[in-house]
Amino acid sequence: MNTLRLATAADLDWINARYAEIDFLPSDDSHVLVLAEVDGAPAGMGRIVPTGAGTGELGGMYVLPAFQGRGLAQQIVRMLLQQPGFDQLYCVPFAHLTALYASLGFRPVGLDAQVPAEVAHKFQWCQGHYPQPVALMRWDRSA
Repeated sequence: MNTLRLATAADLDWINARYAEIDFLPSDDSHVLVLAEVDGAPAGMGRIVPTGAGTGELGGMYVLPAFQGRGLAQQIVRMLLQQPGFDQLYCVPFAHLTALYASLGFRPVGLDAQVPAEVAHKFQWCQGHYPQPVALMRWDRSA
């Protein structure tokens, strides 16, 4: 059975160990973290990094290989989108995942003055760090 829950401080070491394995930036306790479990075993996670009043960067989406293909990534994103306090979320997905994010209401955006500095920095960092192309997308609660 699939369950999703907000991660706790006790989950942070496990989450950051998985992020280290896949070369993602670590999380801290200021992030909103969702943990997916399958039959009680940790199976995937995602996060929102707050970037300002009402805005954040959705990222850190990862489903362990043994649990892929079950729709967990969509479930994690949907739960993150329901978190209060965020009217606008940006994400920097690998380009091959843009259809997934578009299906959940994210739209491509350009790097402009409206993009929070932290998100612009993350986008530029990802472009130089990962061999795969990345995109910049935004979700608005009011859309």
